[in-house]
Amino acid sequence: LGGGFEPGPQDWDRVRQALLALHNRAGKGGRKRFVMYDPEENDLLLRALGGRFHFPRDRATGAINGTWVAAKRVSGIFCVDHETDMLTAEGWRRFDQLVKGQLVIAYRADGKLQEVPLEGVSVFEGLHRGLAFESASLNMWLTPEHRCVVHRRVCRPGRPALFLPEIRRADALTSADYIVRAGTVTRRPTLSDDFVRLCAWIASEGHYKEGNSITVVQSPEANGPYCQALDELAARLPEMSRRPTQPTRLAVWSVTGDLACLVRLLMPEKVPGPALWRRLSRHQLGLFLYEMARGDGHWANRADHPLPDPPTKFWRSWGNFFWNSTVRIHQSREEVIDALQVMAALAGLAGTKRGPDAQGRWGLSLSAHRHRSCVGRLRKHMETAPWVWCPQVVTGAWVARRHGHVFVTGNSHMVDALGYGVGVLYPPEDWVQKPPQRPSRPEVAPRTWMGR
Repeated sequence: LGGGFEPGPQDWDRVRQALLALHNRAGKGGRKRFVMYDPEENDLLLRALGGRFHFPRDRATGAINGTWVAAKRVSGIFCVDHETDMLTAEGWRRFDQLVKGQLVIAYRADGKLQEVPLEGVSVFEGLHRGLAFESASLNMWLTPEHRCVVHRRVCRPGRPALFLPEIRRADALTSADYIVRAGTVTRRPTLSDDFVRLCAWIASEGHYKEGNSITVVQSPEANGPYCQALDELAARLPEMSRRPTQPTRLAVWSVTGDLACLVRLLMPEKVPGPALWRRLSRHQLGLFLYEMARGDGHWANRADHPLPDPPTKFWRSWGNFFWNSTVRIHQSREEVIDALQVMAALAGLAGTKRGPDAQGRWGLSLSAHRHRSCVGRLRKHMETAPWVWCPQVVTGAWVARRHGHVFVTGNSHMVDALGYGVGVLYPPEDWVQKPPQRPSRPEVAPRTWMGR
């Protein structure tokens, strides 16, 4: 055809013109073209062509209301409830805190996370019925037709099971579907691993002093290997040194100069914010969480003793991060746990926010087996929500959080789903670069291509 390929989804105008060009194109002998659709693989397309998704027309003036909110409302297509937050480049945000154009974290089909501008937010007032999925590891509220990002388990005789990524409706989920709960970022680091480890130790065991200095305190008797790790950091970082103290007292390290200024700039009030996590690679995000757990957390299934230094690179399975256990980090400030949960989501770890407990501490639980949750283990029932909303991102999927549980979910309207392929497979006639005309040849019977 001489055209080009553009990754989806396409905009709605391109999809609409592509469908018109497909159905209005002349067939054999000038007759209307006959088009067939596979009903199993094109249920969404067939429902859209049948008028399921449309823009309403004003009865008084006859004008078409072309807004997405109006189209979703008249089509009965919604998304998540008001208790669901969205992950943005600045952290977790509620639906009333989102603005068109701000950077949010979107989920791609290859399992990667990337920052994209928010295309819009649709909010629907009034009571709406939806499906609530609950368990100890996951909590979701979705409208029945909401598109979910899942890994479908396919069993093969004598071979390991496959987990194939798919998009499925919420009311069509089965026990063979696993909800995706995390993705990974692909970015080059701009900070050294030693500096990332130092920031984690300061966030857990450090103190900001008047002026510009920072101190880190550790017990030589209780955590001898941790003191050795801090001594090694001090040997490699020029503006970090250990204060001389008595052998029976706590060990204290001082951070001064430009190094302390940079730490304060990236972690104001000892809270790891977007200025820090947007500069870290996937390995460094895990490295920060590992050091935070050694300082203010514990491994649930291991004896209470210091853990060794982390490896140069965490394995893909995160086996040398979890040590066959569940990692729990505790903090007295909720904003620190929120920031750590963001870093876990970007590193490919599905963290669950807990608390506050009897001591007023907030917690973050990280498990090696919770990057996806089986639908068969979730309790499902109908609930009514007073507010329903839906964001729009170009990839068609985004990172959500409800009641402290993180999961990946899709956009919930027809346009995003149709726009992935229709505009590419069936381009409008005016946009196709036609090849130059060639000398006429003897007329032969035309070949009809009838795709799905």
